[in-house]
Amino acid sequence: MNYVSIDQLHDFEFHDSVWSFVSWENDNLTVKIRMLNIHKDAEQNGSAEDMEIKEATVTFTGIKHAMYTLPRTWYKDEKGNSVTNDPLVIYENGEAVERFIDALKQEDRAECMFFDKKDEKYEFGGIGREWISFEFDFAGVTVEWDEFDGKAWYVREKK
Repeated sequence: MNYVSIDQLHDFEFHDSVWSFVSWENDNLTVKIRMLNIHKDAEQNGSAEDMEIKEATVTFTGIKHAMYTLPRTWYKDEKGNSVTNDPLVIYENGEAVERFIDALKQEDRAECMFFDKKDEKYEFGGIGREWISFEFDFAGVTVEWDEFDGKAWYVREKK
């Protein structure tokens, strides 16, 4: 790979990126991410604009404290409040990772709505066949890619 970023997730913009499963081995999760954007002030971005990466390979090492929350169906009651009758179901650790991997595999991808630091974990919220909610912590992360695919979508849409 031509470009490598280690433990610098703040350099990237994940909204609307597309994740697909590659491998899970020894608590290390590898995914391919298309339409990942890198900020203009990141060391690996020589452009004056945020740029879109054609396809990145991202490896999260030493995953721990994982939680996967099943989606629930919400509706409006007679007072206009959002309510659900579905139970809150949360899977933890190995089973949580398996659920996340299955969600990535169902459509062969998942569209990321957000990937943000939440307390001591990162939270992935996205859409596959249904809503995906996965929280996890990790020891390190490596992002690798070969080429850029032009300006970031939000830079192109600004004009």
